[in-house]
Amino acid sequence: MYRTVAESPEKVYEAAIAYEVSKEEYYKLRSTDPEKLSGIQRAARFVFLNRYCFNGIYRTNRQGKFNVPFSGVKTGKIPSLDSFKAAAEQLRRTQLTSNDFEVAIFDNVGEGDFVYIDPPYLKKGQRIFAEYTADSFSQSDLVRLVRCVNYIDSIGATFLLSFTYCQELKAALHNHDLKEVLTRRTIASNMDSRSRKKELLISNANMEKIKKRNIA
Repeated sequence: MYRTVAESPEKVYEAAIAYEVSKEEYYKLRSTDPEKLSGIQRAARFVFLNRYCFNGIYRTNRQGKFNVPFSGVKTGKIPSLDSFKAAAEQLRRTQLTSNDFEVAIFDNVGEGDFVYIDPPYLKKGQRIFAEYTADSFSQSDLVRLVRCVNYIDSIGATFLLSFTYCQELKAALHNHDLKEVLTRRTIASNMDSRSRKKELLISNANMEKIKKRNIA
């Protein structure tokens, strides 16, 4: 979707607004195999489903199929053509990669870089509703995450990591600047879960200085 919008924002926009905003159309489109669609149709399908699904989230089942239910017009409308064009302009200046996070960090991060890391949240004994795919982040990935963070620090780059409150991560990275913050979760499977939750911000730089530089 990103690459297609960068190349053809007008065509993606026209294809996306051509769909009828209805429950029937949503589930028909959701069940369509994206591999059988053209690049424009596939990008428009993603935009449409993301706009009108529950809370605008992305999640798949164990078969890798998008399975978020229909929400309706409460999530807003398809972005304007001007928004598509503005996004395309930014995307044309952006390098996009799709890799395992460890590969992406070790292959791309260099001295002086700033890296923001926001992995899927992991909580023992509980599946986080915001999880993107089945088995998307596990305990072994947490170990790899710590290794990546320490590598970024060792080469003279700066990182900012945001994560759900996790004692294991807090203990492993206690030598870095660490803050506990309360955030409001608006994406959850039930209303009771939509409350203020404790999260961690971890960095190898003074976070007050990062804030002043408008990086965060």
